[in-house]
Amino acid sequence: MDKMRVEGGDRAVDAAWKRVWTGFLAFDGLGTLGTDIVSHVNNMPTPHDAIIQLIKDKSQFGAQNHRSRRLGNHTINSLFGNPELFVDKLAESAWVVAGHDNVSPLMSYLTSFDGPMFKIFDPKELQLWRNWIVWLGDGLERQSGILNSYEAMRKTMERVGLTAMSQKSHRTIMLWGPAANEKSNEEVIEQPVSIWLSTIEDDPTHIMKAIIHPKNKLVVCGRSDLSRFYTHVIAPNNPMGDMFWRVAAEASSLNDLDHKDRFWSWADIVQRWIDDGCPLEDNGTFSLFPRKYPVETEKTPATFLKSGKHSTH
Repeated sequence: MDKMRVEGGDRAVDAAWKRVWTGFLAFDGLGTLGTDIVSHVNNMPTPHDAIIQLIKDKSQFGAQNHRSRRLGNHTINSLFGNPELFVDKLAESAWVVAGHDNVSPLMSYLTSFDGPMFKIFDPKELQLWRNWIVWLGDGLERQSGILNSYEAMRKTMERVGLTAMSQKSHRTIMLWGPAANEKSNEEVIEQPVSIWLSTIEDDPTHIMKAIIHPKNKLVVCGRSDLSRFYTHVIAPNNPMGDMFWRVAAEASSLNDLDHKDRFWSWADIVQRWIDDGCPLEDNGTFSLFPRKYPVETEKTPATFLKSGKHSTH
């Protein structure tokens, strides 16, 4: 009121008191309506609650129609029996870019005209998904320092790798790497990509070590332009590239101060990790400098990865 008196004089104060008194009388005459309104607002379902309910509503149909598709170590069919876990796993997957519904593959691909879930949700249900994705971004904390490429690559493996676990081709494609229980990395084994992927939830570094192992001839650390994993395996037109070239994160979440409005793809992170020397621990900062050489990707069948039976050496 003191501020109103200074800005508008006694007349402004009198008008303000009149509005306050009118409101008081109105609420007093309406019994518990005022507290009822406050209670309703405080107990409104969150976007998270709305998605949980949507999954429950779709569970009878959804739990029977996803075959072997997985989110991490869980089949999607089984996740319908645990909606809370389903939502948590989906939020951690590569299908969602928290805070950005338009670029999240869940909306831009899966539920789009070209996606496998087109027409599964009506417009109101699609809006629930959008609200949830935006809501996820509300609680994000920006990195306080420059994110190093090791941590960025770990996150890439956690999200994209877990999404890729359901791919049947990964059961026959073989990959060399150090045994997960060998701290010295002296024991080298060859096993299906699907087995390497299954170690991600415990420690994404295991598959990172396998990707760069010399016997696979996939990566030349420090040179993404000479690394077949980047130029061939995850090339945009190859099956794996379809996911790696989707939006991963807002540039500002990676503290790329030169490109605040740009979005990074998972492939961008892979490229930068390789160019930074393939670090396997937090030993440096995320490189923000332009590459000094051109890097081109092409559609080439991944014939350099051999298929065969599981074997150990």
